[in-house]
Amino acid sequence: MRQVARKYTDEFKKQAVDLAQELDSIALAATKLGISTANIYDWRKKHEATQEVSVSQMSAVEREELNRLRNEVSELKK
Repeated sequence: MRQVARKYTDEFKKQAVDLAQELDSIALAATKLGISTANIYDWRKKHEATQEVSVSQMSAVEREELNRLRNEVSELKK
């Protein structure tokens, strides 16, 4: 028997990605929502692609903050 693909709204997709981030588990979020983990992985990838900003588009303050945070992460990894 052929399965019919379900359509999800953009709002639902964003909420699913947000839930996975809050729970720190895509599998748990997918189970709670009754959807495939592959859906959330795809939606997260698309969401991240639309959120990317190049460093050249950042203000001086934003670049400074980014560098500070990168240094902080580096120190925490040690």
